[in-house]
Amino acid sequence: MYLKRLHIRNFRNIANEVIEFSSKINIFIGENGQGKSNLLEAIHFLSTGRSFRGALINELVAHGKDYFSLEAVIERDGFNERLSVYFDETKKRILYNDNSFSLLSQLLGILPSVLLAPQDLQFIIGFPAIRRRFLNVHIAQCDPLYVYHLTRYIKAMKHRNTLLKEKKLNTIDIFEKQMEISGNYLIEQRTKATESLHQSISQYYCQMSSKHDQLEFKYLPSCKTDEFLELMKKNRAKETFLKSTLYGPHRDDFQLMLDHKLVKTFASEGQKRTVLSALKFAELKRINSIYNDVAILGVDDFGVHLDEIRQSLLFKATKALSQVMLTTPTLTSSIEGKKFLVNSGKITEI
Repeated sequence: MYLKRLHIRNFRNIANEVIEFSSKINIFIGENGQGKSNLLEAIHFLSTGRSFRGALINELVAHGKDYFSLEAVIERDGFNERLSVYFDETKKRILYNDNSFSLLSQLLGILPSVLLAPQDLQFIIGFPAIRRRFLNVHIAQCDPLYVYHLTRYIKAMKHRNTLLKEKKLNTIDIFEKQMEISGNYLIEQRTKATESLHQSISQYYCQMSSKHDQLEFKYLPSCKTDEFLELMKKNRAKETFLKSTLYGPHRDDFQLMLDHKLVKTFASEGQKRTVLSALKFAELKRINSIYNDVAILGVDDFGVHLDEIRQSLLFKATKALSQVMLTTPTLTSSIEGKKFLVNSGKITEI
């Protein structure tokens, strides 16, 4: 599978552009603020139904316009598939071949992708909610049932929290049971995902750093599947006082350890960036193995904050993958692939 063509209209500063991609490495060159990241954001939106910058969907519409549209041609097993998203202030329309969807979450899994961006450093130094979001998007691309249980869990938890705040506990058992069923599914899938990522992340780190440090990926669930319901019942009085649910997948976290030391605290800036690259490559490998196909790798600001050796090693690693989208402010002789110039939202092959 690869993204063959993309027609972008009124998305951020991209007014009307059609891009024909290589099935291998595509390089987008331009100064900051010209629209390179906007292109990757459009691809990521088609893949996940969300902006990797955290923007609301209405914020993606170009200034002064009242809609945006993304129309993609995906080649899979020698056949062309079509995927399009249209949004304006009154409606959104999602079409995949002959199917019409109403939810952005239904985009997950159609065009699987992994994105490495400078702001991903927050995965390491930021709040647990950022790390949970990473796991949720990753697993959701591989498992449509995960989205169902995540939505069901959040809705049930909101109802439970309302009952806690109002101190009306007569019907709380109903929502706790729903939370137990869906919460256990989320914990089980997060456990499988983190164990799988752990198996390959250290390998990629060694490949990109030329060192043999041990990199570990550890899942930190707030509770175990066999104790979830018991914890909710046991802590009802405390949670009624605090008006909030204290245990469950919404409190989970994960941590990265380098030679048994916390990356967040002890790693250098360069090491943190290399750890992130290793994590994203491990994510890509897992998606590819599940689909028995190839996902897109996007790298925004290729080589940012990496020294020349790590840039060379990162690029060497990307060459071993399938379709890759790289953005860079300047072209260097070490980067090979189909090249595009991005200037004021205009994208031109060079």
